[in-house]
Amino acid sequence: MAILLALTVATSRISEERGFRLIRFENVGLRYDMGPEVLRDLTFEIRRQSFQFLTGPSGAGKTSLLRMLFLALRPTRGLITVLGRDVATLSRKDLPSIRRRIGVVFQDFRLLDHMTTYENVALPLRVRGKEEREYRQDVVDLIKWVGLGERMNALPIVLSGGEKQRAAIARALIDQPDVLLADEPTGNVDAPLARRLLRLFMEAQPVRHRRGHRHPRSRPHGTGGCAPADSFGRTTGNL
Repeated sequence: MAILLALTVATSRISEERGFRLIRFENVGLRYDMGPEVLRDLTFEIRRQSFQFLTGPSGAGKTSLLRMLFLALRPTRGLITVLGRDVATLSRKDLPSIRRRIGVVFQDFRLLDHMTTYENVALPLRVRGKEEREYRQDVVDLIKWVGLGERMNALPIVLSGGEKQRAAIARALIDQPDVLLADEPTGNVDAPLARRLLRLFMEAQPVRHRRGHRHPRSRPHGTGGCAPADSFGRTTGNL
């Protein structure tokens, strides 16, 4: 199962309207080289403040769809609009700024083995040239929020699969994305941890990440930081 999650963040880069379309696909098709279409006539939209599940058997094209969503792959035909931009018109120099607004949790985590949890989570900010003094407390707070405070200086080799998954979630969130995508986030963990990870994704929706209002040092009593269950739209799609 792949999870698509449209996040609400503290920035004003996107419309405050709850129904604002973050992503829209219109009659999208995809083929590799001269082979048959692996995805055909996809039409859907992901709106602000929504939690989307995508399910389907192995080989159905879920990962290919996710790659189109984070702009690593372009469709053979059809229209894709991401954060108000027509993907077909994006130049190479436009891509980095759009991709920074999309957080991705990969199935294989993609943590760098020679870096600690802290360094892996901070990496997107370092790549952008930010000074550590600007982001250190944000990174520390976020790592504690995902439950890895005691693993801050651990290397990936000593982390469990669930811990690597939470580190990957933190790294995907650290740059304040408008959209969070996760590929098979519960595929390699047991049922209790899978439920915990799914709750973590749900809690990520109302998280505000900015200076002066960091990841939840305080949470509403009894909610675990979650908004009420009916505050966000949830949709299940099938391939």
